[in-house]
Amino acid sequence: MDPVREAYIERVKDVAIKGTAGTGLFASLMIAQACLESANGVSFLARVHNNHFGIKSNPAWKGATVSLPTTEDVKGKTIATTAVFRSYATLEDGFADRNHFLQVNHEYREAGVFTAATPEDQAKALVRAGYATDPEYAVKLSQLIMQFNLKQYDLCKS
Repeated sequence: MDPVREAYIERVKDVAIKGTAGTGLFASLMIAQACLESANGVSFLARVHNNHFGIKSNPAWKGATVSLPTTEDVKGKTIATTAVFRSYATLEDGFADRNHFLQVNHEYREAGVFTAATPEDQAKALVRAGYATDPEYAVKLSQLIMQFNLKQYDLCKS
């Protein structure tokens, strides 16, 4: 197993469980996304800016931001670019905004994110809605959920 990833999961699991209760979102998927997007909490964006989900800024965002290099998958090619990301005061703020971001952007509801029966289906719905450009994003999330037994944290889903 991966002790860094396991320690990170232990660190964020309660925030994910609490944050997803009653939302129709799976804590297991939230944890898997955080692991993948933040490199287990060690990415600069996560460590310094509490953005564990790679959420970019948009004109509606009135909070702090940071411009950082990133990569995007465009038509099967990985492209280096710079993007403006949201910055949060705390880990809890970043996790809460991930859920808020999904709730207020209609693409996620229309893609079935909130009606998915399983975390794996919810991961596929995130991809349909355009959350990530990586064509293997849902597969990677599903693998993390299974490998680290993250469904045990979905007991609070309602």
